[in-house]
Amino acid sequence: MKKTILFLMILTVGSKLLGFVRELVLAYTFGASNITDAYLIALTIPTVLMSFVGAAVHTGFIPLYIRSRQENGEDGSLQFTRALIRRMMLFSFLILIAGWLFTRPLVLLFASGFSGETLELAVRFTRITLLGVFFSGALAVLSGFLQVNGHYLIPGMVGIPLNLILIATFLSARKKGLTWLAAGSVLALATQALMLFPLSRKLGLEKVFRREKSEPYLRQLGILILPVLLGTGVDQINVLVDRTLASGIVEGGISALNYAARLSGFTEGIVLASILTVVFPVLSAQVADQEDSSLKETIRDTTVLLALLVLPASAGLMLFSVPIVEMLFSRGAFGRQAVVLTAGALQFYSAGLIFSGIRGLITKVFYSMEDTRSPLAGAVIAVSVNIMLNLILSRFMGLRGLALATSLSAALGMLVLLYGIRRKIGPLGFKKSLSSLVKILAATLVMALILPGVFRYLLEQFSVSAALLFAIATGVLVYGFLILLFRVKEARRISARLLENLKEWKNRYYGGRM
Repeated sequence: MKKTILFLMILTVGSKLLGFVRELVLAYTFGASNITDAYLIALTIPTVLMSFVGAAVHTGFIPLYIRSRQENGEDGSLQFTRALIRRMMLFSFLILIAGWLFTRPLVLLFASGFSGETLELAVRFTRITLLGVFFSGALAVLSGFLQVNGHYLIPGMVGIPLNLILIATFLSARKKGLTWLAAGSVLALATQALMLFPLSRKLGLEKVFRREKSEPYLRQLGILILPVLLGTGVDQINVLVDRTLASGIVEGGISALNYAARLSGFTEGIVLASILTVVFPVLSAQVADQEDSSLKETIRDTTVLLALLVLPASAGLMLFSVPIVEMLFSRGAFGRQAVVLTAGALQFYSAGLIFSGIRGLITKVFYSMEDTRSPLAGAVIAVSVNIMLNLILSRFMGLRGLALATSLSAALGMLVLLYGIRRKIGPLGFKKSLSSLVKILAATLVMALILPGVFRYLLEQFSVSAALLFAIATGVLVYGFLILLFRVKEARRISARLLENLKEWKNRYYGGRM
């Protein structure tokens, strides 16, 4: 189990790094321009339309597959999976036809500020990228099928070829034509789905289109995941509003917002995904065994661990947003205006990282309890406030206002979910962790006060990139020293406790296998 989790974390980091390199290549090749705006919208539309599928598989398919296997044996669970794939293919076909018929209105819905050449380019790109919905649907089902059968590594690897193919298409699009940008995204999705098919077939998933009686578990799946689907839709509305407003603020606004979100999400994705990968089975086991005190302790410990890792990273991103964007993006077609726009949004996105992390943790707690309605209610409240703040703040702050609205709504969403989980299981006992949280915050603030002076001194000796790297290294050392000085010992205790719980969970539910 430990090896599996370690490999998954390595794959997550590797995939995130490659995804980051992909964004660098896109920025280098096309900058923050009408081309990247059109391309990103063309990717967003099928992603939004098919995001429901991914949410459905990860929240509903796996438990129903296990129940089907218990009640009807292996053949019954395979029948359920084949029926789901057929439904996904039908759904994908309907999405494709509707998308082709209404491409222009769809693009204008997602980016109302588009006109002229940018609009025509987005329409052309979108008609191609919509072909990827077939592979997105298959990918969602096949990855869930492999995970429920104990195969985690291959699904965890699919992000690597996707990013490599996209990088190749970015570099070749200038010579082969801009249409290659959209075609490359379809090729990347097809490659992902094909990677999963051989092992799925080896596990018995074949003859998908043979006639079988109607699968009753599909109806149960629809009932179970409906709140999750609605919650995913609410989140996508949030993305839609952000990009629609950005398209009307400045040319290249969508691209700058995307690059800033990628930078802040890089830190959040690695830390949050890695921690939740480890803690989610622990939460599920504690809920199943009705161990409320242990559940509360896990929530507190994980919150401290998130703060320990996320707060200094957020401070660093906020302090050095301009030199970070310059070092990573400022080359090729990525000009000074793009640097200013991206850095401004990055500052305010980074302020909300800790709130997003804790909200993700509490959402997992609710899902462990098979409660999908509470996260939906929290998402509706947060997105409603975010849209209102978007409309107000973007008037005065431009793209920075959109990013600030996202961070403020994340804080509100976190508070709503914390209130909900407190009502469900009682007080979480955060007073026990208050001392550690204050120490972590103090260490972060001291580091943040020291680093600007260090960076200015280093600028007199080195280039901007070298000074930034040395400043970051100095920040890590200062923060680490302060954590030791303040005697924040939770990290070691939490890690040991989580590994102990994982071992117990593995032995209890898998008999030591995994």
